[in-house]
Amino acid sequence: MNIKKYFLEEFKFGKIKPIFYSDDLDGGGMYWIEQMKNYEWPKVNSLMEMCCGPGFMGYYLKNKYNIPKLVLVDIHEPVKNFIDKTNTENGWESEVDFYLSNSFKNYKGPKVDMIVSNPPHLKSEEEFAKLKNVFDGTEEKNRRILLDNELTFHKNFLKNIDKFLVNGGILVLLENKIAIPSDIILSMNPKLTLIDYIDHNPKFLYTGVFKLKID
Repeated sequence: MNIKKYFLEEFKFGKIKPIFYSDDLDGGGMYWIEQMKNYEWPKVNSLMEMCCGPGFMGYYLKNKYNIPKLVLVDIHEPVKNFIDKTNTENGWESEVDFYLSNSFKNYKGPKVDMIVSNPPHLKSEEEFAKLKNVFDGTEEKNRRILLDNELTFHKNFLKNIDKFLVNGGILVLLENKIAIPSDIILSMNPKLTLIDYIDHNPKFLYTGVFKLKID
């Protein structure tokens, strides 16, 4: 397996830091960083990246804002070795925790102030069949990264998010504007409000920023 490095920008908190990854684990986090590099996020003390892969989004925000606690969650066990390597290289062993979990099903960690995620973007086998050849990589990789058949992941994730995101917390999703527009997200949890929408033209993606309000 070819191990690669993605280097985080040097912010005010020290030297340039690497994230270790391989091509079969790259689901688009580097693209998101480039799209959102000028966006100003609120100050939080704890952050989760769900469907983290190598952790591009989570590590980027942790490094930029010096977030004390980062929680990384993914169903794909091979990402753990890369995350461990990134943590060791950057001295983040005590600041970053990894959980192997399908959504929140096996997650036993704390609530956080903000959750970011680049979840699978296609909601049916038909959508996947039409687009699978557009993307690089094997069918196994593309199916794992792209397909959320019948929105099984999204339904479980959004239904249970109240248990793991604090009241008033922020949810950030990189989604497919055609397959999973923001109104579908809002329909799955009425406690969420869309507070910002970043359209990633000319791509078919958007970043939705939601706030959770529990009465």
